[in-house]
Amino acid sequence: MQLPKFFLGTVIMFWGWQTGLWMMALPMALIYEISSVLDWRWHFTTKHFRQVSNLCTVILVIVLIYLWNQDASLQFIFLFFQWLPVICFPLLAAQAYSDGKGIDIRALLFLKEKPQIKQQKATILSLHYPFLAICLISASAGNTRDIAFYVGLVTFLAIALWFMRSHRNSAIVWISIMLLAATMGFFGHLTLHNAHLALEKSTRQWIRNFYHYHSSNPTQRSTAIGDIGAVKLTNKIVLRVKPDEENLEPKLLRRVTYNNYISGIWLAVKSEFEPLKLSSNIVSVLPEKQLTQKGLDRRSSKAKNRVIIYRFLEEGKNLLNLPDGTQKIEQLPVEKVEQNQYGTVQVQGESRLATYKVTYERDFINDGVPTEEDLEVPKSELPAIKNIVQELNLQGKSEQEILDTVYNFFNTNFTYSLQLARQGHHKTPLSAFLLENRSGHCEYFATATALLLRAAGIPTRYAIGYSVHEYSSLEKQFIVRGRNAHAWNLVYINGAWQQFDTTPSNWIEVEDNNASSLVIIKDFFSWLGFKIAQFSELVKALTKTKSFWFIVIPILLILLLWLLRKRDLNGLQLQRVTTATTDYVLVGADSEIYLIEKALQESGYIRNNYESWQQWLIRLQQNKQLTSELIADLKVIIKLHYCYRFDPQGIDRVTREKLKSATESWLAKYQNFNNEAANSSRENNSVKN
Repeated sequence: MQLPKFFLGTVIMFWGWQTGLWMMALPMALIYEISSVLDWRWHFTTKHFRQVSNLCTVILVIVLIYLWNQDASLQFIFLFFQWLPVICFPLLAAQAYSDGKGIDIRALLFLKEKPQIKQQKATILSLHYPFLAICLISASAGNTRDIAFYVGLVTFLAIALWFMRSHRNSAIVWISIMLLAATMGFFGHLTLHNAHLALEKSTRQWIRNFYHYHSSNPTQRSTAIGDIGAVKLTNKIVLRVKPDEENLEPKLLRRVTYNNYISGIWLAVKSEFEPLKLSSNIVSVLPEKQLTQKGLDRRSSKAKNRVIIYRFLEEGKNLLNLPDGTQKIEQLPVEKVEQNQYGTVQVQGESRLATYKVTYERDFINDGVPTEEDLEVPKSELPAIKNIVQELNLQGKSEQEILDTVYNFFNTNFTYSLQLARQGHHKTPLSAFLLENRSGHCEYFATATALLLRAAGIPTRYAIGYSVHEYSSLEKQFIVRGRNAHAWNLVYINGAWQQFDTTPSNWIEVEDNNASSLVIIKDFFSWLGFKIAQFSELVKALTKTKSFWFIVIPILLILLLWLLRKRDLNGLQLQRVTTATTDYVLVGADSEIYLIEKALQESGYIRNNYESWQQWLIRLQQNKQLTSELIADLKVIIKLHYCYRFDPQGIDRVTREKLKSATESWLAKYQNFNNEAANSSRENNSVKN
């Protein structure tokens, strides 16, 4: 169906306004609207439209490359929708300047023109309304978040639907219905938006309650200590680790370190992040001032180990998972890097797959010197801690003896479990863990160990991150799952920090036994997605080089020329057409039934605007204004007219001729009926006289 003049051009400008693509929208609107002024047209065949469709394909490839170079995150989808009108516009322009009313839909499909396809009846598609929908959808992807878009959307849809409305009801009724629908839509959107925000908030809280290990807060973390039920773990692969040698993988990748415990919550008090120098995607994580503290200048004391870590970064701030002793990070695709005195490294950048190479020294932790917080024990936990210190007779022992005693205590008398036990008769869940239940997950072990060692005089911190132990034969590297999240301790002895983990070693086996049997299928698709992301990052890196465009642009031009030369250009002729041939005629508007309506109106039988043909026919029949023969014939004509007017498949030539001949026959009978009625009236008048 044809749209009013300058309407689609206005919609194109609206799309440009909402998306900021003015430089594209303005020439597109001008090119399209000029076609309504000119009376010259080209004769486009299906082959020619297929060529234009191929041109759209080339534009699609160029746009995808361009957008992927701009943003390879989820935002890419929104950017693509914003550019859809640009990709599809050549087809609309070809239709506007062609002498036809639409495009053979076969020109839009990647089909070879086989003989059997040529013999099929062509399905003509007018692109006006589809392109209108594309523009409005693309405008919505602009996400301007103001009422201007909604007002524009409602206005354009109302204008477009106005020309498709039924004339059975008055214009006032139709406008009222549209306003009601627009109002309900607006308030319905607000309701759904508020519901979405509430659901999002509750979902975040739910995830926070069950997946504590994924906390990205470098200063505070709620543990599952004291919770009841079971720890919820996930088999999703969150990291991939590829060491230089398979037997030199870092056993633990630390994410955050905390130093203060209060009722199930670990804090990093007085945390101060300082920016690290980022040069050519290389950053030194070991500041000079930390190297010289306590005479710890050990940069060349041991051989350096290297590992490549793959992970997906979210847009904004992210905490890196790094092996202890990290000294340098290379190929870090971020904008900003910060590190606090507890060794936590925070980066900021865009959403993407990050592949960074880490140089580290094993058995060396470059955190800041201990503080008074590293020896604090909460008063609520002090009775249970003192009880265990006395039981183990830790007072008076050397630092190494204390560590050995505490390690044996937890590995001999405790069991690892994902079931969260009740508090029991003790004041705190941690006290119940030490004195009664003696069963829990790594958060219990690491927290209890930290407080015990502090009570014995050893500075201790609480660290969280991931354990690296699962080697994938498919990927030829180590994979780290969400269920490999772990908590352990950092202890300060002999003038240096070192790792200390009292969680029973069978914790990995316990969690592996709870893994789903479908994990191998999920792993395959995860690996496939990882490889696609790697390829995308490679393409994105290549598109930033000038040599890439020097290669790609000539290839695309050669492809376009090949597509054009492949098709037969004969028959593309410019010819002048009259306005009558270009103006759109509503389907069924030339139906002969309107001659019947005109004849009846001249006789005083007026059809109301809100009446359908069927309703009018019933009224004529009830008022006995026509003979039964005329009524019966008119019923047949109305059915033929409805087929012509509303059937999406249209009517064939035979049916069309039947409608025409039936109407002519009816008009002749009606003329005879009027003549007889007039003669009868004159005879009655003469008798009276």
